[in-house]
Amino acid sequence: MATLVRTAFVKVITPSQGCKIASCTIIQNRNISGKALRESLPPPPAKPAPFDYVNKDYTWLRSLFDRTTHRFDDNSKVIVVEGPVASGKTEFAACLAQDLGMKHFPEANMDIHYIRPNGYDLRMFDNEVPEDTKTFDHVNFNLCPNHRLASNFQIMMYTARYGQYIDALAHLFNTGQGVVLERSPFSDFVFLEAMFSQKYLRKAVKNVYYRLRANTIEELMRPHLNRNISGKALRESLPPPPAKPAPFDYVNKDYTWLRSLFDRTTHRFDDNSKVIVVEGPVASGKTEFAACLAQDLGMKHFPEANMDIHYIRPNGYDLRMFDNEVPEDTKTFDHVNFNLCPNHRLASNFQIMMYTARYGQYIDALAHLFNTGQGVVLERSPFSDFVFLEAMFSQKYLRKAVKNAYYRLRANTIEELMRPHLVTGKALTPAFLAEVERQYKSRYLQDIATHSELLVVEDIERINFDQYTEREDPKLKDWRLPREVDWADKRMLYTNGKYWLMNLFALPELDVPELITSAEDAYNREKFEHGYTRNESGLLIKNKLPKYTECI
Repeated sequence: MATLVRTAFVKVITPSQGCKIASCTIIQNRNISGKALRESLPPPPAKPAPFDYVNKDYTWLRSLFDRTTHRFDDNSKVIVVEGPVASGKTEFAACLAQDLGMKHFPEANMDIHYIRPNGYDLRMFDNEVPEDTKTFDHVNFNLCPNHRLASNFQIMMYTARYGQYIDALAHLFNTGQGVVLERSPFSDFVFLEAMFSQKYLRKAVKNVYYRLRANTIEELMRPHLNRNISGKALRESLPPPPAKPAPFDYVNKDYTWLRSLFDRTTHRFDDNSKVIVVEGPVASGKTEFAACLAQDLGMKHFPEANMDIHYIRPNGYDLRMFDNEVPEDTKTFDHVNFNLCPNHRLASNFQIMMYTARYGQYIDALAHLFNTGQGVVLERSPFSDFVFLEAMFSQKYLRKAVKNAYYRLRANTIEELMRPHLVTGKALTPAFLAEVERQYKSRYLQDIATHSELLVVEDIERINFDQYTEREDPKLKDWRLPREVDWADKRMLYTNGKYWLMNLFALPELDVPELITSAEDAYNREKFEHGYTRNESGLLIKNKLPKYTECI
């Protein structure tokens, strides 16, 4: 059951970006409803009147008939807008609160301490009190950051944010109205660390701050950050994460049931243990974008799968060098050949081999994630491969019988894979490429958005992957495994069972001649396929390929 009150973390902006927030876009499929969506829906059922929590206590006796959750609706949320100084947080937060019908809490400051209930501002008495008891706020800090009172200022700012956050939670629980805050006590430590790095305060003060924080912070309901992706700048601003088990050597070893009893899969996972797929048509800059994304997120980058997976053998030999020695139907055929002759008889087989290559690479990516905990970034995936088949079919590069064989093969294999967490990409446009783009938009993106998060141009850190908790919700369903043993089963499948998964491609398609090689031609080629040539010795003992070598 999903929690009734959730906190959202909105738009982390690093100081290096130096940007302003100019507009506010409400994502309507996240359980939160913007003004336009609310006005288009029937009126919601009536809720109890807000409780006057400012002047009255909410007692145990009142809780028997005044139920808290009866006031909640889709927008009963706590939203925290984070960002550095002068990044436009106030304007953005006010816009967000107005559109969502929430209460806006301006950023906490020293007025909370210095302006008394009767309206008096304690700063007006600074000339009448001893030096160490004078007020000290942002203005003073900017003028003299090394002042003795700067340490107390930082702790008082944490206290102000803590108190304001309690007020925000009290407002939500007693009125049902969501709240939007600028910064929170959970992020306050970043300013302490910045002050300490500049030697504005001593280590003793830092230690006192963290003792105070440890004694108070767990009493609050915190922003929902646990399963969000964190970029390099955000990770470096946070305390070091707890140590994880060392990566398992899945390339050379099997992950067995016995090992699963003490080597738990989820113990290696963190916020960035995700599968991200960068999609897009040819020459849209996917490789550079995927490499930069992987570097920033601390993930492993898998370059786009190509025919090298099939043609370059473990000993380094490239089967394309033997094309002059093999029959016509068994020659290699890659992207270069397809660009030169897209109507060639082997083009059909080329497309199916490309699907096979992407499928095998995706298994490798899942094995890497499960055994190391490191997220992966791929360029294209087997889930989107059909857009190229459809483009080839639309240009009459292959027959309908081939298309039918492809989809039978896809249906027999695709459900064994866990769909990606996130699909992102960049779009270009220039008959074949236009059809690829049309297929991306009309079919693939609509289908994958049912199961994965879809990101086109947006802040990747804002996506909340933990919001999908219902059992039957299709989005990210592949990754909602309730027990550790379920994770272990998946890990064993992708670590040890790649050969079994690749054998699912062994469907006999005897009615499609483009996909059939005669026995004689196959025999003439076979001597070049298994990692050795006719000039090598010791052929009798070359009967096993390395664990992670794909067989054709």
